[in-house]
Amino acid sequence: MDQKSDNNILASTPKAAGRRPRKVRIRFIVIGVLIPTVVILMLLPFGLGFGTMWATTRQGCAEDGRTPAAFGLPYQDIKIPARWGGTYRGFFMPGTLNATIIIPPTGPGGRGTPLDVGALLASHGYGVLTFESRTCVGKTISLGYREVEDVEDALTYLRQNPDKLAVSLDHIGLYGFSTAGATVTMAAARDPSFAALVAVGNYSNLGDMSPPTDPHDVLSALVGLGIRFAYWLSTGEDAANLNPLDAMPSVVPRPVLLIYGSLEASLPGAKRQLAALLAADPHEAASLWIVPGADHGTYLDVVSKDVFASHLLPFFDCALLRQSCPVGS
Repeated sequence: MDQKSDNNILASTPKAAGRRPRKVRIRFIVIGVLIPTVVILMLLPFGLGFGTMWATTRQGCAEDGRTPAAFGLPYQDIKIPARWGGTYRGFFMPGTLNATIIIPPTGPGGRGTPLDVGALLASHGYGVLTFESRTCVGKTISLGYREVEDVEDALTYLRQNPDKLAVSLDHIGLYGFSTAGATVTMAAARDPSFAALVAVGNYSNLGDMSPPTDPHDVLSALVGLGIRFAYWLSTGEDAANLNPLDAMPSVVPRPVLLIYGSLEASLPGAKRQLAALLAADPHEAASLWIVPGADHGTYLDVVSKDVFASHLLPFFDCALLRQSCPVGS
């Protein structure tokens, strides 16, 4: 081989050795773009679910400052000792009837937020107790599960102060809206002391409250995973505990009234709850009032207070006092 050929080989060899085939370079580029893209696409729905639930369980106190005096009702400021060591502020409105109704707060609500319904019941003669959300005392809310303990603490307070409050303990009813509807359902299932239950617009399980937890596809499953992880991280509880539907058979045979708007996303869950009650006991005194044209929480915007009262008051009158009962009940 001549000198010229040797020089050509020496000159070209390093250049050839450092060159990658074009297909290999494209493959690396595709992988380098594809992997981060897939990771981002997975993190976005997971983060959406996580952020939504994290914010939901850590809302600020939604006290509106109202007292029963705004409705022309007498009341007492009360402090309910909580089993974790603190206290909850509450209102107690004394009644003339031989029955008392506990109304726990919805989500981050304060002791004044249930007063529209509380005043309606108190004006009718029921003793009514409302109290503030655990978020008002610096705790995270669990959307109904741990709040069952708060309802039990309220009942204990009533039992320990019958003379101070002039309260009737013969017949205790529960009323709860939204997450508080889940709370009162699970509280009634746990404690037979509660004689009647009105649950309004609550979820029947976590899937009602957060439809993406039903994994129809990968993205929905990732949202649901984020929701469940954030719930556990924030509350220390398993999100599977948010299941009033499973609690319904344990409520039987006490009377139950479910109130839902015809436009509510959770209405199918209400029908499943009613079916669970009747499956446990076909003679169960359970009913579902569907408010035409109402969405979540807009019942009194769609129907008058008198119409709402015409369903609510006869139910409690019959369930707690055996008055105004339908013929044959």
